[in-house]
Amino acid sequence: MCAGTSSYVEGAAAKDPMLQRGYSRDHRPDCKQVVIALIVNAGGFPLGCATFDSNCADVTTVEAVMRMVERKYGRARRVCVFDRGVVSEENLAALRRRSGQYLVGTRRSKLMKFEAELLTGGRERVREDVEVKRVPVPGGEETYVLCRTTARREKE
Repeated sequence: MCAGTSSYVEGAAAKDPMLQRGYSRDHRPDCKQVVIALIVNAGGFPLGCATFDSNCADVTTVEAVMRMVERKYGRARRVCVFDRGVVSEENLAALRRRSGQYLVGTRRSKLMKFEAELLTGGRERVREDVEVKRVPVPGGEETYVLCRTTARREKE
């Protein structure tokens, strides 16, 4: 699993050539920053990290992170978990080529083609405040999973 984020810096460190101005998740466009990828195991414990120039988009870091993990730990059956900022058709294709499994956040616009199935019943309660609905992609090996908390359902 990999989590990506960015962090801004102030002071003398701002002279490091890796640090650039880029999209600031911290709402600090006045500061230089760096992109950080944290690789964790299933228990959430860190296995490694990688840093990238902050003017690179998260979506462009996946291939490098996968190569780094494979070099360090070998090829294994892993489940990659990414948020929407890292998802692209190219990254998903790279995961499929490696026979990798993945759980990724999906943009709402992509879910629109499954809207009818997602809105019908058949939800499963997995915790007191969480329901899930699974929608297999026809003719494919993927399954879309809509997770909803009670608080989110009330908000929407």
